[in-house]
Amino acid sequence: MVFASRRNPLVLAAALLVGAAGGGACAKRDRRSGSAAVSADRAAAASALAIVDGRVLTAAGEPIGDTTVRLEWDDPVGARSADRVPLATVRGAADGTFHIANVPAGRYRLRAHAPEHADGRVRIEVHAGESVTTSVRLARAETLKGQVVDRSSRPIPGARVLVWSLADPAERPRETSSDEDGHFVLGGLTPGLHRLIAEAPGFGSIEPGPIEVPAAAPVLRMETDGHSITGVVMEGGRPAGRAHVVIGGENLTPSRETAARGDGTFVIGGLGAGAYVLRAARGGEVSRLSPEIVLDRSGDRPPAVKLELIPGWMVSGRVVDDASQPLPDAEVRVDALPGEDPLPVIVRADARGEWRAGPLAAGEYRLTPRQPGFVARRPVQLVLGASHVAAARPQILELLRGAGIAGRVVDAKGGGVPGAIVRGLVPGREDLAVIADRLPLAAEAAGLPSGSGHAVGRTRTTSTDASGRFELLDMLPGRVFVEISRAGSVPYRSGALALQPGQRLALAPVSLRGGVTLTGRVVDDTGAPVDGARVVITAAGGGRPGAADALTEVVAVTEGGGQFATSVLEGTRQLRVSAAGMQDQTLTVPVSAAAPPAPVEVRLGRADAAVEGSARDAQGRPVARARVLAWPVPASGAPAPSDVGDGVAPLASATTDAGGHFQLARLPRGQVIVEIKHPQYPLTTETVEATPPPRTPLAITVLMPGRIEGEVHEKVTGAVVSTYRIEARGPDGRVAGATRKNGSSFVLSRLLPGRWTLEVRAPGYDAVEQVVDVPSASGLGETSVRDLRVEMDAVPRD
Repeated sequence: MVFASRRNPLVLAAALLVGAAGGGACAKRDRRSGSAAVSADRAAAASALAIVDGRVLTAAGEPIGDTTVRLEWDDPVGARSADRVPLATVRGAADGTFHIANVPAGRYRLRAHAPEHADGRVRIEVHAGESVTTSVRLARAETLKGQVVDRSSRPIPGARVLVWSLADPAERPRETSSDEDGHFVLGGLTPGLHRLIAEAPGFGSIEPGPIEVPAAAPVLRMETDGHSITGVVMEGGRPAGRAHVVIGGENLTPSRETAARGDGTFVIGGLGAGAYVLRAARGGEVSRLSPEIVLDRSGDRPPAVKLELIPGWMVSGRVVDDASQPLPDAEVRVDALPGEDPLPVIVRADARGEWRAGPLAAGEYRLTPRQPGFVARRPVQLVLGASHVAAARPQILELLRGAGIAGRVVDAKGGGVPGAIVRGLVPGREDLAVIADRLPLAAEAAGLPSGSGHAVGRTRTTSTDASGRFELLDMLPGRVFVEISRAGSVPYRSGALALQPGQRLALAPVSLRGGVTLTGRVVDDTGAPVDGARVVITAAGGGRPGAADALTEVVAVTEGGGQFATSVLEGTRQLRVSAAGMQDQTLTVPVSAAAPPAPVEVRLGRADAAVEGSARDAQGRPVARARVLAWPVPASGAPAPSDVGDGVAPLASATTDAGGHFQLARLPRGQVIVEIKHPQYPLTTETVEATPPPRTPLAITVLMPGRIEGEVHEKVTGAVVSTYRIEARGPDGRVAGATRKNGSSFVLSRLLPGRWTLEVRAPGYDAVEQVVDVPSASGLGETSVRDLRVEMDAVPRD
């Protein structure tokens, strides 16, 4: 039995081509000679496909039952289809025989698997309409055991260990991780020489010479010593014994967990250089994240960490597909906001699609489901701590069947273009996909197919194979663009494409055209190169490019000494440069084919400072879910508050949690303007100092708003003026508009306490200004100025 992969379009394409040809002929012949023509067409289509028969044997030639045989394309390394999905998977019979039908012509690899045996492989070439007979021999599986330690022989937990057979180095490696004592076990290996690599976060990697399997347990010793973090978990001022402590950070994926001793103390060892955070939990209680702990190669021991347990919140719900059916075993990732969460909570749904996560500290969270072959319609954001209702309500997380796009990139002669970068983009967005899985070693990455890893962003990226073909998988259904780029060519962007759930869309071949090469270098304020900086190139002035400019935005990433290079069309181009921990920079560059532009140097200042604190109103209550923005302070003179943000982008933004807390990160050192927006309070701005750690939390008071209720009358007669417009200018220069209640009544709300000038205009009356001192209201939504009467003089009639 053959299973055509929905993730690899080649078998499906062959079948569809045959079906389309036969179906077309069938439609014509049915009108002439009926079903006999249909049978003839089907027979002709079947004759173009081949059959592969074979047998799985031991090394001594004895048949092996209970086997699995996979048929895969024999592509070069680095040009394999995404995730190496097989064209067919069949079960072998008890006598070791197997049968695969409907095989298109081509070169293949047969892989056989059986319990207690190492996988066996054989290459075959199949021609149209022929029957191929072969056999696959399996050796008894061997196991390799060993240990990963630091320079001082202390164990390193969580190290990755990868093994390749030198007899077939093109195959993907087998992989495992070391346990708490640094030990690892790798089974299913063939006898013979193997390549062995170990990698540990913050330690780098080590590759001893080839190892003969079976072998004595090797000890893989890193070239640096490890670090340890100590601490104590407390609850109500008492030690919290047996609490679970989890640690994560930039170099520790996935996170690690340990248990506190009976006295609440804990030690986490085998850590490499890097930045880490910790969290503790016990029962229904949880601690907030610890401050960031930075370990460097100096060997200095960091101070002990104290984690205080407080009551937490539990969150639960269901994961369903686009037909509202439950998705068993789906993963749910819970990330604290804002920013990237170094310690996400990850749980799995049960057989009914139901899941439960926690305890979680009060704050704002993003819930993201994932399941192979599906994509999330949208993450769900949830605020905990404001009420029990938010946590108690089941959260329904929806996954859609992922769509796919396949195509081919060709040169001017129609030949395939290998190595072109292909991205699927959501209209109006430019967000690189986030790879939630761990990243491969450089040595391992060379043997991985394009598109590997599980992307959870809305952008998908892959590269063309040796024949120029590509496939974008797990695309979010809806409108998307396809963008294709290659060194020396101007990037191409398709028109908007509409994808349905589960659809596989085939594009016409794309031919790239040449452009003008734009090169440059990104450095920091000391002149040191910045690798990984993002350079976004658009038409200058934000104007819409001409019809010949098919791509409105080109993205380059610096590497190798901060260098970048890309091809663009002629014209004036705007470069927006950004990098982690640095200030963004924008500049314009004229580009001409007659005089290629000189290399551009972009200097980025440091942005390693932050502002953190809390917002409370004048009565001491936390201001939750307020939008907090950081704006640059103009170089010449302080602006009027109403000018904050005019014509510039904010440096950072955040949302206050249930306790009114916020953090604005990635700021330049020095003064910034912090602006707090909330629909129930007047706009608050304050100039503060952004500093690197350690920082003193700020306490910003948001004033209680004032509110005016009044009426507009004619001055002489006292008659009601029912048609008028009021504009009020506050003490900070901001303007507010009135809300009409009924008749002549109006309301001005959410006013900054202080002196306001009301300007009233009405047809047939002279404009009038009235100054009003507005105090703070005693409570939200209450009126602080009542029964204000505005009187207007009627314009005399001629």
